Amino acid sequence: QKSSQHQNEVEYDVEEAQGTSLLTPNSGPYDNRIFRCLVISPAGRAIHNYESLLELLEALRDAIKAHESLYRKGNILHRDISENNIIITDPKTDSFKGMLIDLDLAKELGSGRSGARCRTGTMEFMAIEVLQGISHTYRHDLELFFYVLIWQCGRCGWKFLHSSKEQPVPSLLTKWYIGTYREIASTKRGHMHVDGFEDILVEFPPRFDCVKLLCRELRGVLFPYKEGLFVGTPKDPEILYEPIIKAFGKAIDDIKAQEG
Repeated sequence: QKSSQHQNEVEYDVEEAQGTSLLTPNSGPYDNRIFRCLVISPAGRAIHNYESLLELLEALRDAIKAHESLYRKGNILHRDISENNIIITDPKTDSFKGMLIDLDLAKELGSGRSGARCRTGTMEFMAIEVLQGISHTYRHDLELFFYVLIWQCGRCGWKFLHSSKEQPVPSLLTKWYIGTYREIASTKRGHMHVDGFEDILVEFPPRFDCVKLLCRELRGVLFPYKEGLFVGTPKDPEILYEPIIKAFGKAIDDIKAQEG
């Protein structure tokens, strides 16, 4: 395990961490928020309602591709990745298997501070640095996608298999949403270390063993080592997007081969 840490050492330029744009309040007694309602037909199912492992991974992969396009081509950062904002689309109506929705907290790059006065988002999917008060980056969103995957396997996987009675109790993942921001950040940092991460994977149902290799690979990409666990953001987005999407593709191909 120590040797694997050395193999994942940081070898790229890193963005300088900035104070969060969400935490600092604006001047004045009111928040600068705009309320809009958009009524549309359902585009699909929330990702926690997946019906197969293949469907889960394909939806996540395509949602990550959508995030990359939104960020690199549209100059927009989503900032609220959660299991409620990733949709499994109807394959009959769209070639994509996954969709990213809910841009309420999205921010155009270089547009200044958000109107929100506090950290917002779903606690269990918040990135470590965001919990510590660091300004949200694209890497944090990718970290959130990773947490969504872990959550779907370790928490929702038992429900998917109709085996809730066999689910480990209490689950280590409950510590991702109970406590202060600082406590949860410390817990997640510990879980993302090699030894702590294996404890998380133990909570996956046996049928999800084929996803563990993908999770280990993603952990290595997102949390390399630089005098300890590194959670900073590479200046070049391709450094993270390319291997993450590639890892999902390989896992999807492996599942198709097993089922074929």
